[in-house]
Amino acid sequence: MSRTNKALWQAVLALFLGGFTTYSLMYCTQPLLPIFSAYFQVTPMLASLSLSVTLAGVIVGMLAAPQLSKRWGRKRIMSAALLTAAVLEGLAALSPQYEVFLALRSLQGLALAGFPANAMAYVMEEFPPHQAGIIMGLYISGTTVGGMMGRLSAGWFTSWYSWRVALFLLAVIAALAAIWFVYSLPRSQHQGGQGGKTLGLMESLRRAIKERQLMNLYACGFLLMGSFVTLFNYISYLLMAEPYNLSPAAIGSLFLLNAVGTMIAPLVGRLAALYSHGAVLIGGVALMLLGCLVTLAAPFEIKLAGMILFSGAFAANHTTISGWVGRCATFDKAQASAWYLTFYYAGSVIAGTAGGRFWSRYAWPGVVGMIVAMLIVALMLVLRQQKSVTDDQEKG
Repeated sequence: MSRTNKALWQAVLALFLGGFTTYSLMYCTQPLLPIFSAYFQVTPMLASLSLSVTLAGVIVGMLAAPQLSKRWGRKRIMSAALLTAAVLEGLAALSPQYEVFLALRSLQGLALAGFPANAMAYVMEEFPPHQAGIIMGLYISGTTVGGMMGRLSAGWFTSWYSWRVALFLLAVIAALAAIWFVYSLPRSQHQGGQGGKTLGLMESLRRAIKERQLMNLYACGFLLMGSFVTLFNYISYLLMAEPYNLSPAAIGSLFLLNAVGTMIAPLVGRLAALYSHGAVLIGGVALMLLGCLVTLAAPFEIKLAGMILFSGAFAANHTTISGWVGRCATFDKAQASAWYLTFYYAGSVIAGTAGGRFWSRYAWPGVVGMIVAMLIVALMLVLRQQKSVTDDQEKG
């Protein structure tokens, strides 16, 4: 494609900011789970639903996103997603009951779904291959910063004021960011989001299942995201209790660890081009395994080191898989990305909620055992994917 440098960097900044807003709203409740358990008198598993129902909403909405983008265009869908989600965040802050709160968080997930799949497809359609990997890394950095700052801000505002004030302030910030996005993102120059033939929902899934490499990547996304959310959902319960006694502000500050992922994400595309997606992903999953096991150590400083390693490796893995899905897809890239993100968020909903059972029964070692099992399966899938790619190259 041909764009001026000004338009190109406008697009990059807008996508970064849109990813920032989406993920700050999506994950802002994660460090507050112990607060919700105490305030609403619910179990850790029920408290985790404040995140899980939002991600479930994202999954449902994601399935319709490609069809809607064909009708109204990627920019309109992404803009509407950000603005609607900001309004729902403000309403959630006023919820009188936990059931109402969960219902609003579910609707927020449906709204937010319009952004991620379209953003990934926008990058793949609007930028040439030699730029797309780097720009995808910058977009992923925006999602990482957003998730980090949403959690950090929620923790600090809750410590200073209350969880209600925290969510309302985040709603105001999100609304301002959404308005900036609307005015700064250039319109699509390609027809991927504004016409052309879109496969039916189940037909696109059938195509994905038939294409073994895509299904390997979808399953990896499920397992890696499930592992990531499970670890950070329940380590807050561990660290707020004896002997650590961390405050909500301190728990929120732990998500600054995701800054590691922000710094390395733009480099991952280059590493994948230099070596291969498979090699980078194998190393990333191995590092997640190591980081998870390190959190079993009692000293807080060692746990912190394990969390840094785990979160940095996860960000690298997500960047790698996102780019790999776009390369493997032989049908509508938005639909391929949407199905990847559907599996990705399903992992966080299912594993993130199930982790509460492991926490209640076996405490932190049980949670770590669950995560390790998931990561081992993910590593096996990556090895199979790498072998499949090698075999295809040899046949070609």
